[in-house]
Amino acid sequence: MGISWGTCTMANIGPSTTLSYAVNALGGSSISSWIPNAALIPLIALQPVWGTLADRFGKRWFIFTGGVFGVVGNVVSGTAKSVEVIIVSQAITGVASSLFLLAIPASMEIVLARQRSFAQGLMGSINGVMAIAVLLVAGAFAKMSESGWRWVYYLNAILFGTCALGIVALYRPPPPRLRRDYSTKTVLKSVDVVGIFLLVCGIVMIVTSLTWGGHAYPWNDSKVVSLLTLGAAFLVGFGIYETYGRRDGLIDHRFLESRNFLLILSVAFIDGMLLYGVNVFLPQEVTGLFTHDPVMVSIYLLPLNVCLIGGILISSYVLGVLKHYRVLLVSSVLLITLFCGLLALVTPSRAAIMLVFTGLIGLGVGVTTVIPPVILTYAVPSHLLGTAGTLLASIRALGGIIGITIFATINSNYVQANQVPSITDAVVKAGFPRSSVDDFVAKFISGDTDGITAITGATPAIIAAAEQALKLMTARSFRFVWIANAVIGLVTAGLTAFLQPVISSMTAHVEVPLEEGKWRDKAME
Repeated sequence: MGISWGTCTMANIGPSTTLSYAVNALGGSSISSWIPNAALIPLIALQPVWGTLADRFGKRWFIFTGGVFGVVGNVVSGTAKSVEVIIVSQAITGVASSLFLLAIPASMEIVLARQRSFAQGLMGSINGVMAIAVLLVAGAFAKMSESGWRWVYYLNAILFGTCALGIVALYRPPPPRLRRDYSTKTVLKSVDVVGIFLLVCGIVMIVTSLTWGGHAYPWNDSKVVSLLTLGAAFLVGFGIYETYGRRDGLIDHRFLESRNFLLILSVAFIDGMLLYGVNVFLPQEVTGLFTHDPVMVSIYLLPLNVCLIGGILISSYVLGVLKHYRVLLVSSVLLITLFCGLLALVTPSRAAIMLVFTGLIGLGVGVTTVIPPVILTYAVPSHLLGTAGTLLASIRALGGIIGITIFATINSNYVQANQVPSITDAVVKAGFPRSSVDDFVAKFISGDTDGITAITGATPAIIAAAEQALKLMTARSFRFVWIANAVIGLVTAGLTAFLQPVISSMTAHVEVPLEEGKWRDKAME
């Protein structure tokens, strides 16, 4: 199950790492942003659907079906002749990942309730190792040959297929409680069709509008505004319906008996903004300031990913053995907040600072990877872990998309306002004639190397001055992104301080025992 989670991570990271190579080979740069984003829409929108169905009919065959989708999606991507085909197949892979991630709640059903942190910690560690591996392997594949980027997809296909077969062979749970206690007709009637429709429509519209805005269309375009407005209306309708229209829907009212449920969802939404911001913009800053080599970019990210595994192991031990978590969680979020803010100090000459700070951020991220999902399982009925866990993952990812949009807007606004003036001032001070500066700057920004060298006065010293000015301006543009991340981190820390203890829920109960014996007999009663 841990490898299944890691496979989803590889399917997310790999295509993003090799995006530029695929575009260079196939063209389609104007729509290339959809390659990573196409998988996000089904990943965010469909997880709660599979979660509620799997709690009723079992998770085994849902996960296996995800493996089939994963093989198909990645094989099609690997053999694609156009970017449009990759985008469609990435959407298929997103469906695969949304099904495969049922492995996370499934893993917490098969162990003692008091040992769920160890299950999450083991799986999270495997996922962390695979995240490191894909960063290095994807870069190596991309540099291997012109078609090396295709092997990222082929590797993902192999992993999806292998994990699917492993799940079918080794994961043989009894029927879930709802399936045992009620007829098929009653179970089908219990599916919250209206809630699913409202939630999926709202998420799809919002994610699509956020992907379009500022890229395919300006933010004030009627398509973006209408989709964003309709999506928000659907989500508001979802909230109203779940509150007043149905007590046992996607938001089962038993979830609300503890304040931890809504607090954890709120923390997940804001934490998603923070963590997605780090994962998206840190590689961009490394590329802008230090290196364009994909393998070296991955090496710069190693402190973050290695220390993340350390944070996972620490938090698993603290929660599983000491049975307390709030001080550690608040401290970890504050650690992330502090060093996200300090990343504003990074410049082209301060690579060491960035490596240290991101390592400390990784420790905090490891803690937030384990504790919120585990704490959530103690706030809901144990036979509805799939519904609750997938809601958490979906809301966290939705917060991440919104956060990325906010941070990208902050960054792009600064770049648009300061890129040309910064480069112009630098080359003029270096002795470049003002009469040709506009032409030089335009060609420099567009990457027209041949055009630059043809301009009179564009000496290596002038070009070096322009490159240094661009790096300094890039560092300043990311400064505001990290400050915004730090502010969001403070809000997250404030919310985590109100979480309740869970020691009374850390019992010897096993919801889905896999082995024959007293635990399985008791669960089947």
